[in-house]
Amino acid sequence: MTPPALTSAQATPVDQSQPANQSASGQRPDDPFIHPPSVTPVSPAEPTASLARWINGVDAQLLHNLIAVVPAVAVLSSAGAVIMSLGYSSVLPTQRWAPWLAVFLLVTAGRVAHSRWHLRSPTTPHNLRSRLVGTCGLSCLHGALWGSASLLLMTPQDPVPEALLHVTLGAVAMGAAVHLAVFYPALVVFVVLILAPLMVRDIWLAQTQGQGLYVLLALMTAFIGMYSLLIGKRQFASVQELVRQRRETAAANDAKVRFLAAASHDLRQPLQALALLAQTLHAQSRDADVRRVSGQLMDGVGQMGNIVDELMALSHIDAGQLDVRLRALPLSPLLQGLVALHQPQARAKGLDLRLEAPAGLWVRSDEHHLRRVLDNLLSNAVRYTERGHVVLRVRPLGWALCLDVQDSGIGIAADELSRVFEEFYQVGNPGRDARRGHGLGLAIVKRLSDLLALDLRVTSEPGQGSCFSLTLTAAPAGPRLPDPILDDSPLTGQRVLCIEDDPLQSQALAQLLGQWGCDVRVAASSQAAHAELDRGFVPQAVITDLRLADGDDGCRTAWALRQRTEAALPVLLVTGDVGSRWACEAAQSGLTVMAKPVKPAQLRAFLQHAAATASVSTSALD
Repeated sequence: MTPPALTSAQATPVDQSQPANQSASGQRPDDPFIHPPSVTPVSPAEPTASLARWINGVDAQLLHNLIAVVPAVAVLSSAGAVIMSLGYSSVLPTQRWAPWLAVFLLVTAGRVAHSRWHLRSPTTPHNLRSRLVGTCGLSCLHGALWGSASLLLMTPQDPVPEALLHVTLGAVAMGAAVHLAVFYPALVVFVVLILAPLMVRDIWLAQTQGQGLYVLLALMTAFIGMYSLLIGKRQFASVQELVRQRRETAAANDAKVRFLAAASHDLRQPLQALALLAQTLHAQSRDADVRRVSGQLMDGVGQMGNIVDELMALSHIDAGQLDVRLRALPLSPLLQGLVALHQPQARAKGLDLRLEAPAGLWVRSDEHHLRRVLDNLLSNAVRYTERGHVVLRVRPLGWALCLDVQDSGIGIAADELSRVFEEFYQVGNPGRDARRGHGLGLAIVKRLSDLLALDLRVTSEPGQGSCFSLTLTAAPAGPRLPDPILDDSPLTGQRVLCIEDDPLQSQALAQLLGQWGCDVRVAASSQAAHAELDRGFVPQAVITDLRLADGDDGCRTAWALRQRTEAALPVLLVTGDVGSRWACEAAQSGLTVMAKPVKPAQLRAFLQHAAATASVSTSALD
């Protein structure tokens, strides 16, 4: 089976090769979309001398915004052209103004079609130049048509249509100073094409007709042109400064992400080994003190892993490096799984955690990000509720679904409601008790909710509890395959191939899996993994590090092993590079990805799922 083409989590296509200078975060240091090229702002005073530099420095988002307003501009300009033509219809024959109006409306329709076609896909460094040339070229063609009107429509004996002509062209020139100012050279050409023919016309009429009024009209036209260019010049300089600041901010955010990614990767490596060894010690020892200390050690490792996860999540959101994949998904299995996940903690505190949702509901959202939002809200509700209930409720609202996470906890004072979504801010935890979280969960909820347009709302009363509400877009139901049923059956004899280049982690993982009864083989590289298969070992599951030594890639190794065994071979990739390009590509290719340190319960659940899936597949074949 050939693995599907891997795509980057970024909005911009990236090279699928693995460069030697790959950063710890999984992004190339020379990626032009992550690190925009250094561009010196173009001086508005010298646009023509810096045309090539201006084109190379155009901001993709500004160009996208300009293309987006083309339909509105087209409607207004068409209305102006029609009104102006009707003003001349009573004094000029139809063949003088109708062809011009027809050509104008035809070009306008072409501009709208051009903009709608480009809005179907994002503007990227790869298509920016062609889109810029096309958009500005059509704008200049429009300007030339406006300018030609002053030469084709000429009735010096009738002041009413003449006044209408000057008012219309002057308004168009000044209006262009608003939406074309961000591309100043295009604005200059546009204004000149409109007003220069009008000035020449007025001067010619003043000389031939002997009417001083046209001298004043020529001066007024010159004033309007200079005013439009002056306003556009100032707006252009302001926009360039904002673009420069935004790029500096993006570079600073990316540097922060790369630093946190490198630190995260280095922290997760020993944490992974520590978690596995602590679990092994806890399971093997019969001494109560040893089991107590090892349990506390596992809790501490889990808290450290959670802090790293939350910091990385915030940094990726703030840097705009999260990929959103909207699709129709069944809501009930997602909610049931989350309630089951938090049920043990709720029961230990004597809380009534329940789900109130109609069956068969589907929503359109990103499953991974939505799960994280709801997981954080439920975790927060259970943590801050000492008695009573926590309810996860879904209410249909026409085309939408209202999802509430309601609790009977300590509540939030009105003056603190606006601060609960700040980083590291916690209600009722002045001593920073780590068992009550780290103050990052709701900050992540807020950012992800904004990203998914979930319309997050919160109401609360001190001592009465809180209610966090989300609005989800309903979707038509689609097909869904039944999930295999998991149980607590032992893993005795399950053949597992572990690919890990870190000796401490591979030893800890082998000891834990061996204690569960698995038949384990350990390989330090892709070549060693294939050697195990050459010796006759047929794995039923593969657990591999995503980034291996000497440039090895766990994702490609997994696909190669699937080709040699069977397409449905369960593969778990563990990584310390959460959110990196590699991790996103692996998840998009259909493989299971978990962040280090992986909890032993997660490992066991994966192996049980692999065994149950294998059983279902075998039964289907029989």
